[in-house]
Amino acid sequence: MKIHQINIKGVFLNRKLTENKYIYMWQPPSFINFAYSHQFCYLKKMLYSLKQSSQYYYQQLYEILVDFIYCDINQNIFFKVIDYKLTLILVYINDCMITAISIKLVNRVKNEVKKFVGIINLGEIYWLLSIELKRNYKTSKLIMFQ
Repeated sequence: MKIHQINIKGVFLNRKLTENKYIYMWQPPSFINFAYSHQFCYLKKMLYSLKQSSQYYYQQLYEILVDFIYCDINQNIFFKVIDYKLTLILVYINDCMITAISIKLVNRVKNEVKKFVGIINLGEIYWLLSIELKRNYKTSKLIMFQ
């Protein structure tokens, strides 16, 4: 199988808050406007340090991968059968590993995700979760180094 990796840019900053979701915060210490120091900031988009950021990001990812089915046991795994061939997406925060039987299917998934969010195409996988991966196509082996 072909294994490629993408990185989603600005993973938490892409999610816009809907009108029925309100998040307020104190003014950041480096950005206090003393004329309005007693007022709060109303957020229109998510920030990295918010408790809700991960949940909103996962909802956005779920909306992007609407054609995919998430695994009941591990909801960071999405799968879909395209042209009678299995395609998998494994998600770890903003890193996504895409695996399929052909490069054509991998690129198809990349292009679908690219329509909704900015991505960095990292090509064939070589590093994931502090594990270095090397492919040996002659022997059909995947070697992992930690």
